[in-house]
Amino acid sequence: MPSAAVYQVVEKTINGSKLIGDLLSPAATQYLISNSLVRPIKAGTVLCDQNLFDATVYMIINGAAQVSAGSPDTSVTLGTVQSGELVGELSALFNIPRVATVRLVRDSVVLEIPEEVFQGVLNMSRHARDTLTKRCMHRLIETTLRQVPVFHNLDHQAFTELCYLSSIVTKPKNTIIAHEGKTERSMYVVCSGVARVYITVDMREIPVTLLRSGDYFGEYSLFSGHARTASVSAMTDLQLVVLEGEAFDSFIDYNEDTERDIGDEARRRKIRLDDLRAQQSAHDLAHDRFTEMRQILDRL
Repeated sequence: MPSAAVYQVVEKTINGSKLIGDLLSPAATQYLISNSLVRPIKAGTVLCDQNLFDATVYMIINGAAQVSAGSPDTSVTLGTVQSGELVGELSALFNIPRVATVRLVRDSVVLEIPEEVFQGVLNMSRHARDTLTKRCMHRLIETTLRQVPVFHNLDHQAFTELCYLSSIVTKPKNTIIAHEGKTERSMYVVCSGVARVYITVDMREIPVTLLRSGDYFGEYSLFSGHARTASVSAMTDLQLVVLEGEAFDSFIDYNEDTERDIGDEARRRKIRLDDLRAQQSAHDLAHDRFTEMRQILDRL
């Protein structure tokens, strides 16, 4: 249990939180503080590591942290969290891996909230859980879309509109999300999990690539209205942001730079897939000819 002075600071910070300050009763706030740990932590410490499974929740009491996503070579800074903001709540609420890396940029004081304590607080009020879920759903969409390079040129208003037009879907492991050859006008961005892209040549599946948080697919069909050029299946349970055809069409009409960027990347991807199919077909033809010649020689 924190000292009286520390308790008051933490309580004031919680009550002032834009995310949960208006949702918790005095009893819930007391339970949260009494069962959590107030910790001073040095700058440079990583509170959340992207793609790792950890459901501990943190609140910044004093200090600041930087949020980033992507591989070390392609890391994108998504923003900064400061006093009163939660970190790690998406993993605890939706039972998914960390969607971003959060590193303290100043010596800070944080409230470390165990997952069971966080869930216990939300179980005290159905209204609090439902409202926080809606708010965090929007945060999950925003965090995911900020990782996509083709959306980096959007101004604040356009990006906010894009988030509003998007929704979250969950796909269990082994589900086929996109079917090669079918006309499905939806574009997906991976929030968490791993998806597999493959094409089919002569009834055989040819692997193309793996998709992780921040990667997207389905843009070619969305833009062109043509059939899917590849299939995508879930290697793990997936959380995806989905952009539907008609709503996205209206949005993209007013954001020409984004339309150009996605269209250019869609064409590049299609060329790579066409080249892969041609290479595989040539390989198959050469293999068939070799087999035929071998059979002839075996009969001599």
